Amino acid sequence: MKSLFRRSKPLAIGLVLVISLGGGYYLARNLRWEALLQLGAPLIAALLALSIGYLGVYTLSVWGLLYGLGYPVHFGRLWLAVTSSMSTNYMTPVKAGIPVRLWLYKTLLNVPVTTGGASVVVESALGMLLGVGLAILGAPRLLPDQNVQGVAVTLGVGVLGALAVLLLLPQLSENLVRRVVPKRYVTKILHWESQFRTSLRAVPVQTLVWVIILYSMRLAIRALCIYLVLYASGGFINLLDLLFAQAISGIVGIISMLPTGLGARDASMALLLMNVGIPQDIALVGVLVDRVLWSLVPFGIGLLSINILSFKGLVHKEALD
Repeated sequence: MKSLFRRSKPLAIGLVLVISLGGGYYLARNLRWEALLQLGAPLIAALLALSIGYLGVYTLSVWGLLYGLGYPVHFGRLWLAVTSSMSTNYMTPVKAGIPVRLWLYKTLLNVPVTTGGASVVVESALGMLLGVGLAILGAPRLLPDQNVQGVAVTLGVGVLGALAVLLLLPQLSENLVRRVVPKRYVTKILHWESQFRTSLRAVPVQTLVWVIILYSMRLAIRALCIYLVLYASGGFINLLDLLFAQAISGIVGIISMLPTGLGARDASMALLLMNVGIPQDIALVGVLVDRVLWSLVPFGIGLLSINILSFKGLVHKEALD
């Protein structure tokens, strides 16, 4: 397994590099760069404010989940933990943000790893299922000739199936662990899994509703940002179509298995925009700004959070009291 990881790691890095270079060349050749200059300082400031607000809504949804699980954590510390772990995803060839966040939960907020893990699973599953639902609704409108609905349904069934096995069929889950995990780790893994399952079952229904509402607000903020960019560049689109396009391109990004869906999500989003009548050059402007707002801006905020944590002495949480 280790040798396989060592061989696949440079391949993954090379693949991301090729996609990035290819996408960069395509943008340089087809993007109407003067359209970016036409956005203007007020709109750019508004987009940055919306991007930061998006992160605030996301952190609030995580806070609500942890509160529902019995851990009313400090919002400012949670913001630092969430944004720091997000930037970690951009600095490593593998998705290291989740273990980093769980470590920060435990170190900074006194949230057990099992509870933090349950929170991450719930937020990821709800977000994915909401995206799947929007993709199913929007596919006939945006891609009537493609089997996007089938892919979305398959992905949704897979998520629900994994949760069902974990929550409702513990014996099946235990058998899988015993077959896959080395014997010396089985007892510890099963103990952790039991605690994890208990935490998942402890999430109140009202908390799930709260998270879904906030996740919907995040989608609306992101769609509004693209809408404003397209409108300022001379492109006109229904806001609901933007929500559908986001959901479909998000599923494409998940299936691609690339970090943040790099390339796959962007290309599919551009194609969907062009499919509803947005000119190619304007669609590329929207996709580029979208990538900056939801990758570079969170990355920069995450780096700032990491510096704050380092300055205040993260390992000794008393330094933040």
